[in-house]
Amino acid sequence: MDANLDCLTGAERAGLALRAMYRSWGFSQYRMNKFEEYDLYAQNRDVLAAEQILSFTGPDGRLMALKPDVTLSIVRNTRDSAGGVRKLYYSEKVYRAERGGPFRELSQVGLECLGELDDCTLTQVLLLAAESLRLLAPGAPGTACPAADWLLAVSQPDLTAQLLDRAGLNAAARAAAWDCIAKKTPHELRRVCREAGASEESAGALEQLLRCTGSPAEALPVLRALGCGGEALEGFSRILAALERLGLGERLLVDFSAAGELDYYNGLVFRGYVGGVPDAVLSGGRYDRLLERFGRRDRAAGFAVSLDLLERLWERPEDTDCDLLLRYGPGADPAALAEAVRARQAAGARVDAQRAAPDGLRYGRMEDYAESGVETR
Repeated sequence: MDANLDCLTGAERAGLALRAMYRSWGFSQYRMNKFEEYDLYAQNRDVLAAEQILSFTGPDGRLMALKPDVTLSIVRNTRDSAGGVRKLYYSEKVYRAERGGPFRELSQVGLECLGELDDCTLTQVLLLAAESLRLLAPGAPGTACPAADWLLAVSQPDLTAQLLDRAGLNAAARAAAWDCIAKKTPHELRRVCREAGASEESAGALEQLLRCTGSPAEALPVLRALGCGGEALEGFSRILAALERLGLGERLLVDFSAAGELDYYNGLVFRGYVGGVPDAVLSGGRYDRLLERFGRRDRAAGFAVSLDLLERLWERPEDTDCDLLLRYGPGADPAALAEAVRARQAAGARVDAQRAAPDGLRYGRMEDYAESGVETR
């Protein structure tokens, strides 16, 4: 069956391209063919991007939800791997009200790896995140921009946790300090540390971490000088080195404001940006702690792409709704008119047949159709 992809929206074309790429790397599709119970999301609200959840009562009386998240469903509905890694991708709609706005239906494409994660798997996840940005960014095939413009910001929340532990902050101050790092507010961070009784040295180290933004070559020495270490730093260094060897060095930014929720992520967190969009279009990381909530032994990492944010980059706006308006009279033969439309479509035209042009219809030209012939206007 031949298909004309020109009729697809920018988000649809982007989703198809991403899915094809993930399949080529051995990922299989995960389909959410049922609604989840409301409790799944309510009990894990702290790891959701959405503050509110749309719910409804099912035929059996259970309270169900329109999904605000896909990862939770995957974690709940898969089992621990007997060995190796289960690699899944998805293309789904989620329902969120963000920043106090109205609920919206949003298109997401993403992937998840669950099982015995190692450096090779984590590098592959980050590489696919980078390749997703490369495919979607301005300048990618199918777009009009002259040069691709994209960036992958990476972080290691376990290193942040090391410095927070050293500062000895209580739970409330710890959460506030974490929020200051995410928002890049050094003066507020100093205030939080001072009021919590942290030493000047500990507060200074946290402020240096907040300001630690740059290439891997710039950031790693700073982290070592702050006393960060152990497998958290060494593993982070190995992954960054592997990505640099894959030619991504100029596209990587170490940025600890990208750390996300401490209760959700560990090991690696990353966000992806493309030129022309002010927000992150891709977000992900390693989330072993989420699986532990469900009694799982598997480790996990993945990311999601928000296609709606990219719509304007991929869309190809058209000046007209149709190339040709074929106007017919009250005596036109339906079959003959349909054949006339087919003939013009075969020549590559977008054709709309109407008795009169409706208000607002944008067309390139008009023809008056009659059984005895066609008069061009």
